[in-house]
Amino acid sequence: MVLPSMNKSVEAISNNHLQQPNKFPLINGLADVRDYYVANCLLFKLNKGSLRIENEFGEFIEQSAPCLFLLEKDQTITLSMSEIEGHIDFSSLEVSYDLMQKFYKVFYSTRNYNDRELSLKTKPKYFFHADLLPGMSDTFDSILHGVACPRVCSNVSIDDHDYSYFSLRYLISAFVRKPGGFDFLERAIKITTKEKVYNIIISDLTRKWSQAEVAGKLFMSVSSLKRKLAAEEVSFSKIYLDARMNQAIKLLRMGAGNISQVATMCGYDTPSYFIAIFKRHFKITPLSFMRTMNH
Repeated sequence: MVLPSMNKSVEAISNNHLQQPNKFPLINGLADVRDYYVANCLLFKLNKGSLRIENEFGEFIEQSAPCLFLLEKDQTITLSMSEIEGHIDFSSLEVSYDLMQKFYKVFYSTRNYNDRELSLKTKPKYFFHADLLPGMSDTFDSILHGVACPRVCSNVSIDDHDYSYFSLRYLISAFVRKPGGFDFLERAIKITTKEKVYNIIISDLTRKWSQAEVAGKLFMSVSSLKRKLAAEEVSFSKIYLDARMNQAIKLLRMGAGNISQVATMCGYDTPSYFIAIFKRHFKITPLSFMRTMNH
């Protein structure tokens, strides 16, 4: 698992290196993470257990392992994970906006008339699932291990590894021919003001960002920034909170430090305030989250 960097194309997140006996049973075998903001397109491989994903639009999907999910960026979801025979095991890869642009150009060039007609008749879908065909699980794991070595190695851009680039394109190809797949790609290459603000903030969460500083980075006035965010029905403070909470989830999952250290890395001055905000946002305390997820 690796720390986020906006200059990188892919981030790897896994709980495999944290597997240990389940000393803290989940309530009803279920662990929920609520109101998680998906900042980049996300490939999610479920190895053991079952998973339900629901977004703010009321769309949901529920599947048991083994399977692969593709989630669209810029949506807020609730993840409900259930143990099967005492196990939850999953890994994920965040795919950057820049990399999705490259994939879009490749897949769009192979799009035919029937694909277009099917896409026009399909209700927008914000996540998909696919069965793990022979070789897909190994391909995913090879990308995961190539991008990051948990706890030790630094982030590595997937652009630096041709094998990983083509392997990731192969995995995404399992979804683009599904109904709504091309529309998914078209939305993936559009970037909102909200996303631009998010990317600036999460690039350095230890910094106390002001709207004026972020507006300057985007070469616009504060009033223009406020106007654009209002048009997207989101506030600067909400984006700031999403960035901090997403970082907190990643750091807690990777065991990057104790709760006080994670609070500092997420830009909070006091652990108690961080704990209160985390609980209010995700409906679970940081300690309970670590106990239920890191096993």
